[in-house]
Amino acid sequence: MPEETARILASGLQIIILAFMVVSGFWAARDARKRGRTMVEAFIWGLFVASFFLVGLISYLLLRNRLYQE
Repeated sequence: MPEETARILASGLQIIILAFMVVSGFWAARDARKRGRTMVEAFIWGLFVASFFLVGLISYLLLRNRLYQE
């Protein structure tokens, strides 16, 4: 594979990962807000999920029902 093609593929993958991180963080913050959390708590969850790629999203999905029982 030519070096230029590899560089383009790597850049595309980085953009996809970054977009996934931003979208999942935004979704987690909105979901936490819909479940009655304060803006600060929702923001913290969004940062956590966005910062820790897949681990943050999986953690949120597993913990949200336990933490946000009404």
